Amino acid sequence: MKSEKGVTITSLIIYIGIFFIVVLLVGRITSFLYKNSDSVDKNTYEADFNKLNLYIVEEAKKENNYIYSIGSMQKNNDSYEFKNSQGNSAIKFVVRKDGKDTEFNTIGLIDKSIYYNNAKVCSNVKGFTVIRTIQNNKDKLSIEVTFENDKKFNTEYIMRNQSEN
Repeated sequence: MKSEKGVTITSLIIYIGIFFIVVLLVGRITSFLYKNSDSVDKNTYEADFNKLNLYIVEEAKKENNYIYSIGSMQKNNDSYEFKNSQGNSAIKFVVRKDGKDTEFNTIGLIDKSIYYNNAKVCSNVKGFTVIRTIQNNKDKLSIEVTFENDKKFNTEYIMRNQSEN
């Protein structure tokens, strides 16, 4: 008898099944990547909050840095001014060296944006609340940020140095 080489019905079904599975996997991976690219294109509030978080962590862990006061920020011509004890939408940090206040840094809400000194960190902010408490003789800083889409972020920081205020 002659040897008939060719594709049998069984092997054809197996080839089609494997091809279908491969096409399905490639389609799922492609749709997953396109969904992620859509979220990257939009204004992500998580990224803005992470930038703010980095600035606050830097202040909380800085050597000889203390919470000077909690208040609010006001626009004064082309700069921003910290108002002591008027609200809880801004915080002022101070670096103390040899008993002297040498460096001041302010984080606060002005015109729906959060600023670190005069640099804009977050935009489209609906609310920014700062609360200071003492825990184990250290300053504890609680932050709540609400963005315009009503997405809220809360976090707490423990200052590195003991409270002197």
